[in-house]
Amino acid sequence: ARHSSSVSRMVSSMEKAGAQPTAARTFAMSARTSGTSDGRMRAGSGLALIPVELPSSTTEVVEGTTVDELFDAGPTEALDVVAACVNSRVVPLDFAIECPSRVEPVDSASKEGEEVVRRTATLLLHGVARKLFPKARLHVGQSLRGGYHYGVSGEHPPLGELAASLDEAFHREADAGRQVVRQEV
Repeated sequence: ARHSSSVSRMVSSMEKAGAQPTAARTFAMSARTSGTSDGRMRAGSGLALIPVELPSSTTEVVEGTTVDELFDAGPTEALDVVAACVNSRVVPLDFAIECPSRVEPVDSASKEGEEVVRRTATLLLHGVARKLFPKARLHVGQSLRGGYHYGVSGEHPPLGELAASLDEAFHREADAGRQVVRQEV
């Protein structure tokens, strides 16, 4: 069963890349695998199968599979997963697995999960503030009991009005499911 699930993940990844595998081609790919020196399995098509250790099992995934895709296939429905811990490093859900790894879900109720949620909320709040008040700047201060103390500078309305506007816009964006996307520039 483990082998067939690896093949189905491989086919799924190929379909995302635009390939149209047939049943015969899928079987041929799964039959032509060989080991590599780094613990990976290489399929005949050049795709690497990477061993992944999860909290309750071990599996193989196609190189480049994201942790979100991995969690979609596994038992994480009881958790509010906000990130992953890959080889002892907290990473976003769109992190691609490229080497043999130990992967654990990070629940929002955990210490690490709370930090991810706070950081994401801070980034979303900064984005909302820039959109509503482009001449104002929010300054993140010290952390206070699960939140942050903010300061504001530049041109902005009175603080009560500013806070109400930011609160409304923040919740509107969060309820719309807006995501904070990391970009390298």
